[in-house]
Amino acid sequence: LPQYIEEHYAPEWLPESYVIDPEMTEDYDLSYVLTFSNDDGDEILFSQYTIDSTNIGINTEGVETVTVSINGHQGLMYSNQGVQTIVWNNHKYGFTLSGSLAMEK
Repeated sequence: LPQYIEEHYAPEWLPESYVIDPEMTEDYDLSYVLTFSNDDGDEILFSQYTIDSTNIGINTEGVETVTVSINGHQGLMYSNQGVQTIVWNNHKYGFTLSGSLAMEK
């Protein structure tokens, strides 16, 4: 497993009204965060992190979880307080994608 972010990933699809906010991009050795926003101020956050050095907690108490497939990798999708989140890994890096929009695609 990589000890640092050696290869940056980004979502292949987002609603067309969302654009990357370069001022909100965070690029660290162990994590990488992209923020996308639209004209209404809605945001979608994409995070990439090293699996070996990051622990992620998921509060799924009282919410329904759904198993999803992202490019052949199993993930977990849930909605909590109006925010939809998908968490998965590709056996090299971990990822989260969250925002207040329907996760249909």
